[in-house]
Amino acid sequence: MARASATAPSSARPGRHEFLSPEGLRADGRRQAEIRRFICKLETTDGRADGAAFVAQGNTHVAAAVHGPQDPSGSTRKMAHDRAIIVCELAMAPFAMGEWNPRGPSDRMLTEIAAMVEAVFEPLVLTHLYPGSQIVIQLRVAQVDGGLRCACVNAATLALIDAGVAMRDYACACTVGHVQGTLLLDVSAVEDGAGAELSVAYLPKVQRIALTHLSAAIPADELGEMLDLAIGGCKQVYDALDGHVREHMRLVAAGYGGSNAGF
Repeated sequence: MARASATAPSSARPGRHEFLSPEGLRADGRRQAEIRRFICKLETTDGRADGAAFVAQGNTHVAAAVHGPQDPSGSTRKMAHDRAIIVCELAMAPFAMGEWNPRGPSDRMLTEIAAMVEAVFEPLVLTHLYPGSQIVIQLRVAQVDGGLRCACVNAATLALIDAGVAMRDYACACTVGHVQGTLLLDVSAVEDGAGAELSVAYLPKVQRIALTHLSAAIPADELGEMLDLAIGGCKQVYDALDGHVREHMRLVAAGYGGSNAGF
C-alpha cells in the first residue's frame, strides 16, 4: 500500500485557483511526482466470482470481479475457437460523481472505458490457453475523483490474478495532468478538470506501454516528459499491487501450512 503524503501546512497550500504552491506542494500535500494514497485488496471470499478485487486510488473506488474462463453460450459476443474472448462490463453508481446521475450500459463514457480495458487485456492474457471460452471482467465504480480509467485497469489486473488467469505481466496504470503548464502525477478530479489528462497503462516486467489516452491537446514537446512521469507513477502502482499479491500469497501459504519461500 502506498502511504498517503503528509498534509501541507495551511500557509503552504496552493490558493483556490493554484494547483502547485511556491513550496512545490499540491492542495492535498503531495508533490508533483507522488501518487495518491493507494489501497488494494484481493477479495477471494466472493463465491459468485472466480476472482475479485478492490482498488482505491485516492477517492476513486473500483471493485472488480472476473467470471471465467467460461462457456460463452448465450453471449452476444462472437466466439473464437482458438482463444478466449475478453469482455468488460462497467457500471457506475448514480452518486459516484458527487451528484445523482444514473448511467446506463450504453453510456458513452462507460462504453469507452470498457473498450479500453478490453484492449489492454486481450493481448496480455494468454487467451490461447482457453480456446472457445470467455473471460468476463465486471467493474463497479462506487466513487470517482479522477483517474477512473487507470483505477479500472488496476482493479481488473488484481481480479484476474485472483481468478488464476494466466497473464504475461501486470497491467499498471496512472495518469498525468497538464495543468497551467505544470505536470502533475495521478491527478484528482479538480486537477483533471483544469487541464489535459494523459492515462497510461504500462507493463512493468517487459517495460512496454500497453495503452495511452489523452483527453485534450498538449504541446508536442511535452509529451515525452508526460510519458516518463506516467511510467514512474505506474511503477509506484506496480510496487503496491505486487506487494499486496505477495503478502496475500504468504497468508494463503501460511493458512495451508505451506512454506513462504519464494514469495
